[in-house]
Amino acid sequence: MARPLNTKPATQSSIVDALRKFVVGQDPVLFKFAELLTIHNAGLDPVDRPIGSVYCAGPTGVGKTETWEALAHYLHG
Repeated sequence: MARPLNTKPATQSSIVDALRKFVVGQDPVLFKFAELLTIHNAGLDPVDRPIGSVYCAGPTGVGKTETWEALAHYLHG
């Protein structure tokens, strides 16, 4: 199983700042993503389990898809 998703050493604030370049107004979700990625990058999550499970819900136009696209861009370039 491939361990690293993102090999860049990053703090939670730098992850949130990188995601904020693409997403506006979704700070609670961005902080949750940053927390999960920081735990994963530190190697503190179980290897045989998912990093996390995040469910985004809301009305049309609030930025759900844009948030996921920003996360994919951050992780995979």
